[in-house]
Amino acid sequence: MSDVKKVAGYALFFLVLFSAINALVRHLGGDGLPWIAIPFAAVAMGVIVAVNFSI
Repeated sequence: MSDVKKVAGYALFFLVLFSAINALVRHLGGDGLPWIAIPFAAVAMGVIVAVNFSI
């Protein structure tokens, strides 16, 4: 599997995870992250995980 597919897979996982956490925080009355920040954070985490674990 190519590195781009690994990063994309991890980024998609973190996108869903961060979106769910953010929705829960907002539902419980918190401010949460701005919605525009979530895709950037997900891609950054995808790159970090793919590089560090390089499965």
